[in-house]
Amino acid sequence: MPFTQALSGTTCAKVPAKPRNISGQMKGFAGRVGAFGTRQQAKLQRTPVMFQGKRLRPHHKLQVFMEQRVADPERQKESKVEVKLGEYKNGALQIHVEATEVDEAAVDAELEKKKKATYKLNRVNFTGSGAKMGHTVKINMEGKFADGPKAGQSVPGTKANMFELELTEGKTGIFAQFVEEIVSKGMGQEESKSFVVTFPGDYPKEQLRGVNVRFSVTVKEISVREELEEDTRPMEEQRAEIRAAHAAAAQRLTEEAMDAAIRSVLERTCVADTKKVADSVSWAKFGPKSMAEFTWNLILEEISMVEQIPFNEVPGFLRSHAVVLTDAAAADEAEEETEMSFD
Repeated sequence: MPFTQALSGTTCAKVPAKPRNISGQMKGFAGRVGAFGTRQQAKLQRTPVMFQGKRLRPHHKLQVFMEQRVADPERQKESKVEVKLGEYKNGALQIHVEATEVDEAAVDAELEKKKKATYKLNRVNFTGSGAKMGHTVKINMEGKFADGPKAGQSVPGTKANMFELELTEGKTGIFAQFVEEIVSKGMGQEESKSFVVTFPGDYPKEQLRGVNVRFSVTVKEISVREELEEDTRPMEEQRAEIRAAHAAAAQRLTEEAMDAAIRSVLERTCVADTKKVADSVSWAKFGPKSMAEFTWNLILEEISMVEQIPFNEVPGFLRSHAVVLTDAAAADEAEEETEMSFD
């Protein structure tokens, strides 16, 4: 969706922030106020700009400008951006893209994994009181000696990421203590805690028997375990279903590669005179990335208007007119043949 559509009807607001002293000089600093106030006001107070409830970062300043532009018809006329389109139909749009192929080995591996799976985990986004009995958590953990001459040193073999632990009664060994600590503390997602676990006297590794280890644990995911019914369909049918999903993913990757290649060509052959825009909002210094995104958005909007198609259909339209070359060198040469500028 273009900026002009995405931001239509929205509002921006400024939220005063507590001023601060800078080397004993004036309080605050020159905020980026532009249309929100005068330069003199900017010198007197720090005024962060809020957009849709969030504080704007530098690369979002362009969105503020576009919101103002949409809300004010006169500003649209004043900041009209001229866009010159290069050729993009009748074979003019030549790109080199290698299609992403389906990995048959990956399909077979997923089929084998499915055959062995007896359950799946459904993530719980909010649990109120955090993890509780019956949940399955995935945790990152690391253990260090809690006392003795090695206190504070890492215990070999106790570090793991995304370790799956089912919170149930009746567990034995150190994980019984894990369950107790996680449930009693009601640990939530991305919450970290540390607690001391005592290794049992019959622990397989003799050097850890009776040793106190302080574990630092972070809960990464909280899920509910769902038992799966056996899929009795023929294996050929199950494999075909998995392969279809892989084929769809491969197609998406191919289209993304095509879109990137098409953009590379059109950014050379099309020009948007954004200097007027930059000058009209000199209060906000747009970075190269922000201006490049703005320019690309304007090119897509211009094609949308010329072809009289919805904005979100432009990428597919361009893909349908692109000529995919098997020779990368030929594609590069085609890109360099036509370049446009306002100079």
